[in-house]
Amino acid sequence: MQPPRQFSFFLLVLSVVLPFGGCEADSERASGPISKEDVRTLSVSGLGVIEGSVTLTSGRWEGAPYAEGGATRPSAWLIEDMIASGDVTGDGIDDAVVFVAESGGGSGSIVYLILVERDGKGVKNTATASIGDRTQIRSAVIDQGVITLELVQHSDVDPMCCSGDLVTRSWVWKDSLAERESVVTGRLGPEVLEGETWRLLAWNSEEFLPDSIEITLTHSEGNFAGSAGCNRYFSAVTQSDIPGDIKVGIGGTTRMMCPPEIMIHEDRYLSILPKVTQMGFLNGRLYLGYLEDGAARILLFEQKS
Repeated sequence: MQPPRQFSFFLLVLSVVLPFGGCEADSERASGPISKEDVRTLSVSGLGVIEGSVTLTSGRWEGAPYAEGGATRPSAWLIEDMIASGDVTGDGIDDAVVFVAESGGGSGSIVYLILVERDGKGVKNTATASIGDRTQIRSAVIDQGVITLELVQHSDVDPMCCSGDLVTRSWVWKDSLAERESVVTGRLGPEVLEGETWRLLAWNSEEFLPDSIEITLTHSEGNFAGSAGCNRYFSAVTQSDIPGDIKVGIGGTTRMMCPPEIMIHEDRYLSILPKVTQMGFLNGRLYLGYLEDGAARILLFEQKS
């Protein structure tokens, strides 16, 4: 039996690991801002399924199988390429917020906010707060000591496969992390992209687009539109009752010709777009999910500054 389409996209999104980029020198990491490389070997506590503290190795931890010879085991992993910096604890030194997901071996994965600060030996996990099962992170900022997250999370009526509520949640430091009242700002759908421009970053989550090619996506008045690399395009997009479940029409384009190295990417993008059936957010990036040869795949976009 094949898993539901939304669950297939969820599994694919969980598997995405994006590169960190360059690594800082050890001496710089010991005293400078907390970096993504610093937290790849962080010891994390306060998770729900895993008791005690676990130490990440290259951003991951796996426990022993629950049954001898079995494949099911607890695991935890750093949500790569997602870090916010700022002074949370009020000591005048910048802390960092990163995110770790935890699985007990089933279909769910609980996402945790991890507050990190420097100590005399490196960095440490100061506090941990659960932000929910299969919660999507749209953005994370620290401003004037307040941690603010824009999330997509489950409402009481959403199926477990598909988070639907757009929620703003925030925390402050009062000898521990104290969460303020959350605010529901809307529902997941194409309209959340209004006023933003997204640039295609990668095909199928791991094949990155050349920097010289710019394919963009916006949403306005029920249409996706943008540059396909050479030509402008538009396609009608509709939302079903299931959060993030969308349908994209064939649409149309202008008719300019550009060099072959541009057109090959344009043709590929325009052939994929009508196959898109799912949208969501991955570590501050937008993904559009589609099926190809029976396999779940995604287009990954970054917000254009």
